[in-house]
Amino acid sequence: MRADECRSLRGELASVALDRSEDDGRTRTLAHLDGCADCRHELSELRRTVRALPAASLEHLDTDHMPSTDLADRITRSAREERHHTRHRRGRRAARVLAGVAAAAAAIVALVSFALVRIDDTSAALQPFATAPNGAIATFGLEKNNQGTKILLRQRGLDPARVYWLWLTDASGQRFSAGTFRGTAHDETITLQSALPLDQTVRVWCTDSDTAVVLDSWIQR
Repeated sequence: MRADECRSLRGELASVALDRSEDDGRTRTLAHLDGCADCRHELSELRRTVRALPAASLEHLDTDHMPSTDLADRITRSAREERHHTRHRRGRRAARVLAGVAAAAAAIVALVSFALVRIDDTSAALQPFATAPNGAIATFGLEKNNQGTKILLRQRGLDPARVYWLWLTDASGQRFSAGTFRGTAHDETITLQSALPLDQTVRVWCTDSDTAVVLDSWIQR
């Protein structure tokens, strides 16, 4: 059942949000996300929280209630333990581990909710992709127009010898092409266009010529 699969992947969602997931777990999770709006929403919230952490002002937080400095490591460790139990004891429920991961994520959201960045129907401000290859820097901005959605893409560090495809995805999982571009070793800003309206866009992502996902972000307004 999908509900059981969602529960088994909650720990892996935290690892993906922290960019600490292992290859096998990440592949399974991304495949599940393509068909599960609830898990996409949960991952989007976790990623937005992780991106917002550097913007939190420690001077305005009550240090008596701040999470410990090893919180990210403990979340990752819990996710790995949950994967182990899921693989070898499919019928056994790991409620305690999942509750710990959910509680830790909720604590982070409560601390930094004031710093979250949202996309509205008029903003084209650039923000970083939640997922990007090591050594690459990429940001995007979205703006609605009469043809759908205009995408401003700034990137550096993607392989100049490769062609990349940019996609927008709606809530049903259908993807819409926004065109192609080449990687570059220098800062480059390009404008792309997709037929998908901005208010229906929930994901911005990029694949290489081997169809591997290289840039990825989930959006929530």
